[in-house]
Amino acid sequence: MSRLILVVLTIILGITLAPAQFEKGNVELSLSGTGGGLGTTNTSEMMPPATMSGIYVFLNTSIGYYFLDGLSIEPQYGLLAEENLPPAHSLILNLSYNKRIPNSNIALFVEGGYGISNSISFPLFNGVYQFTFDKWIAHIINAGTGVKYLVKNDIALKVELNYRSESFTYTDPYHNMFPAIPTNSTNVTYSYFGVLFGFSIIL
Repeated sequence: MSRLILVVLTIILGITLAPAQFEKGNVELSLSGTGGGLGTTNTSEMMPPATMSGIYVFLNTSIGYYFLDGLSIEPQYGLLAEENLPPAHSLILNLSYNKRIPNSNIALFVEGGYGISNSISFPLFNGVYQFTFDKWIAHIINAGTGVKYLVKNDIALKVELNYRSESFTYTDPYHNMFPAIPTNSTNVTYSYFGVLFGFSIIL
């Protein structure tokens, strides 16, 4: 009986502590995101207080290909769904490096990339991204670092500290209606720090 238990434990440990598939030629499918509520309150001496509130879901999905051990290229699609506003979409090309801690189920990773969006594609409750909706004019700089916990050799839970900077140029629409008014272009940049939760499947 004790020998059977020893064999079973050996198999379990072998599966748990086997090298992660962060190897050249492998593919990693990932989904991560966050959600919650946002709100603003505006007060004025001339007007009654105006309050806005809503909920949002922020999701990223990616397909990573390991062209070297630990190093992958990851096209990423993002979606921001915010209450009472049109959805925002983003496309980012990331470069990611993964390193498993020896004799553990934990791997550390860092990533960085560049992309585009049709609007501000992370939670921002003031409706500003409606100005750029349906136009892929926002430029994205994306960076992240985090931890992956390997539940199995090919399935990992992940937590990421994500930074994103998005910028675009906004042209005053009144110039189109009244050509005599000079064109007024404004450069806008927004930055985001957040924690994303998700999982990945390593093939």
